Amino acid sequence: FEPAEWSYDVDEKILGDCQLIDITDDATGEVHSEAKKHTPIYVNEIGHNTNLCANVRIMHKNDRSVYYYACIEKENAMKKGDCVELLVDYGKLYENVRERKGYGVANLYGNVGDDSDRGAKLQRNFAARQSIESEISKLSVVRLYYLAEFLMERIFPEINESIEDIFRHHVPSQLKSRFLVARRRLHWIGERLEQQLEKCFGSLQRVYFSSKFITSFQNIIHSFKWSSLPGVFSAIQDTASDIPNICAKDCILNEISEELLYKVSNIIPKPFDTKIWSQLGNLLIESVTKKIAIHMFCSSEMSIEERQAKLGRSVLDDAKRYSKLTTRCSTVLDGTATDGNFYDYFFDLLSFKSPQHKVNQKQFFYKRPNKKPRSIYNAKKIINFGTASALAEVQAYQDAVDVGFLEPHAIPGVLKNLIECEKSIVCKYPSSSPNSKIGRLPQFYWIARGAESIKKGTAIVNVEWYLMNQLLLVVHSLASNCVEWKASSQKMVPYSLERLCEVVGVEVNAAKKALSNGFILPECPEEVTITHQSPSSSVANQDKSSKRGALPVPSDEFPGWTVKQVPRQGSRHVDKYWYHPSLSEVTFRSRVGVTAVLTQAERLGVDLRTALESIPRDDSRKWCTGLKTS
Repeated sequence: FEPAEWSYDVDEKILGDCQLIDITDDATGEVHSEAKKHTPIYVNEIGHNTNLCANVRIMHKNDRSVYYYACIEKENAMKKGDCVELLVDYGKLYENVRERKGYGVANLYGNVGDDSDRGAKLQRNFAARQSIESEISKLSVVRLYYLAEFLMERIFPEINESIEDIFRHHVPSQLKSRFLVARRRLHWIGERLEQQLEKCFGSLQRVYFSSKFITSFQNIIHSFKWSSLPGVFSAIQDTASDIPNICAKDCILNEISEELLYKVSNIIPKPFDTKIWSQLGNLLIESVTKKIAIHMFCSSEMSIEERQAKLGRSVLDDAKRYSKLTTRCSTVLDGTATDGNFYDYFFDLLSFKSPQHKVNQKQFFYKRPNKKPRSIYNAKKIINFGTASALAEVQAYQDAVDVGFLEPHAIPGVLKNLIECEKSIVCKYPSSSPNSKIGRLPQFYWIARGAESIKKGTAIVNVEWYLMNQLLLVVHSLASNCVEWKASSQKMVPYSLERLCEVVGVEVNAAKKALSNGFILPECPEEVTITHQSPSSSVANQDKSSKRGALPVPSDEFPGWTVKQVPRQGSRHVDKYWYHPSLSEVTFRSRVGVTAVLTQAERLGVDLRTALESIPRDDSRKWCTGLKTS
């Protein structure tokens, strides 16, 4: 993403679109030699450091030329002999690059990681892929051809030739990892171009275009396919990378894994985010995606049937191993195992990590005089695990107070500084209504609890919950959506949900229910309003737009969006809710809202989040929920 660091917007437009002045090499992405001869690239920026002052201004000439001007304010006047660093402010459009480097607003105040945080980096990369898909989906056949031609003439040759030449001379150690990643991304973009071309030809008569034009276009797209990947992957098995701590083959595997996770991002949200995925879940995500990448993309030694058979065995072995590990973790934490010396290790495998935000009393506690926490069992929305743990600890203590007539610690000034538990584990709780629909679903028998409750033995790990939500959902979502399984010569499919349930040790019907309900996505505490509900509340009273429910599916009406259809209780009416990957915390209740944001984004030439934030809050609240309060 280095090119994003070295681009400048100008007022002049090309074909009605915004224009960027890019000073990086089209093939390598590095700052080109001519730019290195000039001062601007060596001027740092102030970022969000209030102690720094910009003394350089970026200005345009003729709406298309970028100039840096030194501009020392009178109050910062320099004396003869003084030395000061030149600093510039790149403005709001540079914020995404700041976040990748770790000094953006989201990094400083929102607990968002930089690109060394794999989960945070993936979300930014997903947004970039979403943007690319969105732009390609708008292109006509002619503009598609211009894009493909540019990629073919300016970017593809040097990248492809560099890779081929290095292996031709048997010196893979000289290969830059960014070339491997760039080559794979050209393959991915080529697939998007091919899909859009077929879509355009589906709505247009091919007779409008000569056969020579069509053949030329298809040849370009075919060139982007990386058919030599298996051979390259085999040749770099033991090759070091120019990226610290990552070997060359892992650069390819990580890139393909990202493609797979992007494909299932509506089912497996925010992979590697430790707030919603345990270490065990993250290890399984990484293992399964890399196995699929190796067997289905990076190997050509066997037939497709043989590779699928090997992949199926490997994936099921993973599921079985992690299932046993989950049970082992539970026995250790519950005190029924003998290897207590590894307690911390097993605890970390199952725990969710919280940024330890302060718990909002207004949302989660009744007003005085009792100051008790509201019930969080089967609440309208599933709240952050760390928040749920902190509230559960307070609730458990106050229950003991009520029974034992003890002096409560929930006095003014104490709960005022209540923060989320740093590490939480999902535990069991007894349902007071076993005959309710909720009572019949084992994955609803859960509540997050803190480390102390686990150590004291007052809370028990909910093994079934982990098997369903952190294991089965991960394996089946990846295996069923990223691989087109074919029956072997013995007419047996290498993988199926039934075989997965058998090795994990869960019932098929229970697994199907868990998969239909979808992944449990806890909401951040500042975005949740909890109302009092008892554990026996009917499922009909749950918020219809909750993150838990039928899985969203791609929207035909709004490309790049997903839509969830929820039947209204006691009515034939079906409510619809729209979601977008770059606005993961926001739920749109009407197509009017989606249209308004898309129109605003197109009018201002900005991303969807910026467009939504530019709309008056009173208006946006009419058709969407989950907005952060400013």
